[in-house]
Amino acid sequence: MLRIVGHLIATAFRVFWRIVFTALFGAALGAGAVLLITAVVTRHWPPSQLTLVLLVGGAVLAAYAGGVTVLMIEAVAPLKAVEQELGGDRR
Repeated sequence: MLRIVGHLIATAFRVFWRIVFTALFGAALGAGAVLLITAVVTRHWPPSQLTLVLLVGGAVLAAYAGGVTVLMIEAVAPLKAVEQELGGDRR
């Protein structure tokens, strides 16, 4: 178990900027989606305090999803390469 955690930490440091960029991009998309949906549904501007709370929640959730997705893709990529090398080309 400790080996897996060590691999994830090393991968996170190696691809730090890619994770940060994807998390920021995801946060912007999440916040924009919440604003668009609330603007269409309520037709009220400026947004209420509840809308701002939902906006922050949506942005944080989207940023987390984007960052963890990039981390997991980068962490699994070397394992897939080893699997292909050991299994050979089965075409």
